[in-house]
Amino acid sequence: MKELTLDAALEGPFSVRFTPTGGRLSYYTLVNNRYLPVESVDAFLRFKRHGQGRAELTTRTYAGQLKLFADWCADRDISIEKGVGQFSHFVAWLRITPIARVGRGHGNLRTQATCRGILIAVGELVTWATELGYADDQLLKKLKREETSPQLYGTQYRARTHIHRAPGDSNELTKWATQDEYWAMVKAVNSERDRFLLIVMYELGLRIDGALGLHISDMHLSKTPPKGCDYRHGHHIHLIQRENKENSARAKAPEGSNYRLPVEEDSVTEQYHIMRAERDKALERAGKESSYVFVNIRGGIIGEAMLYNNAYKMFKAAAKNAGITRDLSPHSFRHSFGYNHRSEERPIVMRLMGHKSEASTDRYSDVDEKQMREAVDRVPSPLNPQLKKKKP
Repeated sequence: MKELTLDAALEGPFSVRFTPTGGRLSYYTLVNNRYLPVESVDAFLRFKRHGQGRAELTTRTYAGQLKLFADWCADRDISIEKGVGQFSHFVAWLRITPIARVGRGHGNLRTQATCRGILIAVGELVTWATELGYADDQLLKKLKREETSPQLYGTQYRARTHIHRAPGDSNELTKWATQDEYWAMVKAVNSERDRFLLIVMYELGLRIDGALGLHISDMHLSKTPPKGCDYRHGHHIHLIQRENKENSARAKAPEGSNYRLPVEEDSVTEQYHIMRAERDKALERAGKESSYVFVNIRGGIIGEAMLYNNAYKMFKAAAKNAGITRDLSPHSFRHSFGYNHRSEERPIVMRLMGHKSEASTDRYSDVDEKQMREAVDRVPSPLNPQLKKKKP
């Protein structure tokens, strides 16, 4: 077996590819111009998926971030190891070079958060390789020296392996959409499909991939569940990890491949049936059939599954038409869901949001001194009755 190394020659350009190894073992990797995996990066992404149990979509994010660094190194005919020695130059390039890929953000400069995420991914790759002996210890020291180099173009990034945010961090608060903003966006869209997509993201806390991956068979919005469903607590939807080839959307189900999420039985269910009427009518006119909930009903090929880029553009247009000037993203609605349920017990919020880590849930905690007092008063001391008996 060939020994892994970060000093191997790179053959760019690179691309991100899905590796369907089956079930929970599937992950995304980085391939070169001959469609061969970049061995060191592939092993790192396998470790993330199989060793750390990270989500499949997380490996896609890592692969995309590492692709930028690999492309940058290949353009300069250097290895990843030598690229680490010039890390400050990569930081500068990342900061001042517009996004080249076609799609969302094309032509724009990367935000500080985006750059930080990319550098963290490279830092984790180098740390992993060093700990397993695939790279010399000096490489990690070299990376740290590069991180502490003078600030470049007014911005300095550190490729930290972890970022911890305190609950109630003001930077986190700006990511949440208020109820007024949500309602204004719901009124600003011009189709029932778009309206229902906003509703499931805000009211149910679904990630956009989870929403776009919903199938009609997942929507159990009736008092009597369909045959074969053992859920007995009212209206609900199923989040199922499946290969949605039409739009590549995948739900992050927290408990295996099938997770049931309770649904508010009035507004959500009612809006679903209104959306279905519009959807089914459009499909009937076009003579098409589809198992997806969210499909093209006007633009594009009628009946095909709605793509992420189209959903993102719809969200941004709705925010603009609603007069919202601050930068919201589809994930802002998920943050709002967590914030709106912050008063519930932590295990309940974790289950509703599908979190594996308590730290992910704790970011929505916003406990003040009054709530702490009320919590103490709700559990009286067993000494109280005894002390009252002793009083004269």
